[in-house]
Amino acid sequence: MGKKGEDINITSKEAAEMLGISRATIANWIKLGKLSGKKEGERYILSLSDVQKAKKALESSSLLQSRRNKSLSEKNFIPKSYIDKKSHNYKHIKKLISYIMHSERGIDIADLITFYALTMLNRNGVRSDYYKQLIYDLLPIKRDDHATDTDFESAVTDHLKKIMNLGFVLNDYPLTYIEGEDTLGMLYISLRRLRDKKSKGAYYTPFYAVDTCLSKLKEISPNNAKILDPACGSGNFLIRLPKNIPIENIYGCDIDKISVCIARINLALKYGLKSKESANILMNNIKEMDFLTSETAGKRAGDKPFSPKSGFDVILGNPPWGYSFSSSDIKRLKRFFPFLSANARPESFSLFIEKGLSVLKDNGTLTYLLPETLLGSDMYLSIRKEILSKGCVTGISYLGDIFDKVQCPCIILTVKKGAAGKASAVANHEDINISFYKRKAGLSKIDDFKATSDRLSESSFHILCGSKDYELIKKIESSKHFTLKDKADFALGIVTGNNKKLLSDVCSKGFEPIAKGSNISSYVVSAPASYIVYNPDEFQQCADECYYRAKEKLLYRFISSRPVFAYDDTGLLSLNSANIMIPKVPKYTALYILCVLNSPVISYYYKNSFKNMKVLRSAIEALPIPVCDAKTIEEITELAKELISSIKDARSDSNKSSVSTSIADNIDHKIAYLYGLNDKEYHYICEKCEE
Repeated sequence: MGKKGEDINITSKEAAEMLGISRATIANWIKLGKLSGKKEGERYILSLSDVQKAKKALESSSLLQSRRNKSLSEKNFIPKSYIDKKSHNYKHIKKLISYIMHSERGIDIADLITFYALTMLNRNGVRSDYYKQLIYDLLPIKRDDHATDTDFESAVTDHLKKIMNLGFVLNDYPLTYIEGEDTLGMLYISLRRLRDKKSKGAYYTPFYAVDTCLSKLKEISPNNAKILDPACGSGNFLIRLPKNIPIENIYGCDIDKISVCIARINLALKYGLKSKESANILMNNIKEMDFLTSETAGKRAGDKPFSPKSGFDVILGNPPWGYSFSSSDIKRLKRFFPFLSANARPESFSLFIEKGLSVLKDNGTLTYLLPETLLGSDMYLSIRKEILSKGCVTGISYLGDIFDKVQCPCIILTVKKGAAGKASAVANHEDINISFYKRKAGLSKIDDFKATSDRLSESSFHILCGSKDYELIKKIESSKHFTLKDKADFALGIVTGNNKKLLSDVCSKGFEPIAKGSNISSYVVSAPASYIVYNPDEFQQCADECYYRAKEKLLYRFISSRPVFAYDDTGLLSLNSANIMIPKVPKYTALYILCVLNSPVISYYYKNSFKNMKVLRSAIEALPIPVCDAKTIEEITELAKELISSIKDARSDSNKSSVSTSIADNIDHKIAYLYGLNDKEYHYICEKCEE
C-alpha cells in the first residue's frame, strides 16, 4: 500500500474486475480518453482512484438515452415469460421501452420505477406515511446530506413532485397492480438491459417456473415457517407465496439496491401495508446484502443463526449461476468458505446451496431452481457430497429448457436438512419425488414417480426412470460384462475453425471426403457431401492422423439422444460432430462391439442412465458390454458384416431393406440373450426405445 495521499497503481486486469468489464474494453476506454492509463509492455497501468471514480460514475449513470439502432427492437430487452404475455402490463412495458428507445428525452431508471410504484401504492389505498420509507432508497436524496429530518422530508417531497410530473408522458403507458405479478421487476429488468445496451446476459425466472418451484413446498406451516429467498431480486418468488403466510415470516436479500426496493414495494402491495410496523418489518426482513458473506440473513431468524434452535424453515429461489467472482471476491469468500480452492473459480449456485443449508433449521427445506448439470457433472461432485452429508434429497424435477433462446436444462432440487447427528437419506432409504415437465404454454408435467434415495450417490443425482425400468437396468448391469474404460482409444473429429473456407462441396484435386454427424447412422456412414484437403496445420483442432487412418474404427454421432455408431475401414476423415472410437479388447472384434452399442438394450440403458444430448466419452466407457464365448463373437461379427453389406445394397435397391431389418433383429435378439433378458423384457425394451 502507498503512503497516505499517494495514489496506488493497478493493472488493467484488476481494473476490469473492479468495473465488471473486459480488459479489451479497458484498453479501448484508455484510447478514447474515458480512463487514464499508461502502457507498460503488453499491459496498461491505471490509477486506483481513477478506476474507483469510473466505477462510481458507472453505478450512478442510470439515465436512459435514445437508442437508435434499427437492428434492435424493444423485444430484445423484454424478459420473455417473466410475467404472463397476456397481461396488459406486458404490452404496455413493450410500448414504453419502444418509446424510450426512440425518444430524445433522458429518463432516470429509479425515477421511472418510483413513478409506477407510487401510482400502484396510491391506487391500492396504501397510505403514504406508511410506504414512504420503502421508496427512500430509490431516491438520490440521502438523510446524511440534510441537517434535520424536516429538511430531508422536504427534499423528498420536492423530488417526488418532480417524479409525478413524468405522468404527462407515462400516463400513455399505464401499469396496474396484479397480485402475484412482478410488473415493477419486469420493468426494471427491461430498463436495465436497455441502459446497459445488452439483450443477453442474466436470465430471469419465468413466472410458471416460480409456481412449479413453490408447488414443491406444500407442507409449509403458514403461521410458523420463516421463509428466505437469498437472491430475491425484485421478489418474484416471495410475492407468489400463499397469502396466508404472515408478512413477518417472509425474508429476502439481494445485492441490487433497486431490486430490493421493488421487492419491498411488491410485498407492500400484496399485503396492503396496514401500519408503519408492517413497513418496518419489510425494511428489516428484505435487505440489500450479500447472502454469501453476511451472517445477517441467519440472524434475522433468531439470535443464534447457526444454532439448531434458529435459522429458516424454508429457503427457496433461483440463486445466481456462473457468477464471475473477482480475485478480491474470492479472497473475501475464503473467510466464509474455508475449503474453497485457491485456484478454481467457485460456482455461485454451489455456494448458495452450502450457505443455504448452513442457515436452514434442522428438518427445514431448501428448494432451488438450478442447472441440470449439478446432478451429474464431475465439477459438482463436492456439492453433491455436501448435500448428502447435511440432509436428504426429497425431490428432483426435470424442467428442460425454460429460458428463451438458451439451451440450459434446469431442475428444481428439494433438500430436507437432517437433524443433528441424523444419518443421511441414502442410509434411511426415504422416498424421492421425481417429476418430468415439458415446456408448453408454461410447464406441463409429463411423468412422475417415487424413487428410493439409495439410488443417489456422490457421483450422480440423476434418477431417470421408475422402479420397473430401474429393475431392468439393474438386471442388465448384473449380467457378466466389461466396459470400454481403458479398453478403447478415443479421438475427436476435426475442428477446422473455418468450415466455410476449408470445406468444399466439390471433390477437387487434393480433396477427400469428410463425414459429419449427419452422415452417421447405425452401422454405416452415408456418402459425405463435403470434402477437405487434409492439412492439420490449417485446422483449429485435429487428432493424430493414425486415428483417422486406422485400419478399422467406429464413428459415432456426438450430438444424439442415444448411441449411434458406424463402422469404417476406409480411413475416412470426420468433423467433430462425428467422433472416433477404436476398441482394443482382446478376443472381441470391433464389429461385435459395434452391434452391442447399436442394440436396443444399450439404447434403453443409455436413456435411463444418462441425460445429455451429447454422447460423451465417459458415458460410452460406462456402458456394459456383455461377455460371451468366441463362437458367439464370431456369429455376431459375421452377421454385422452381412448387415453392413445389406444396408449398402438397400441404398440402390429399396426392396432389399427387409433383409437388413431381418439381420438387425437377429443380432439384437442375440445381444438381449447375452444380457439374460427374456422375450417379454426384450419386447418391452424395444417398445420403450420407440417412444
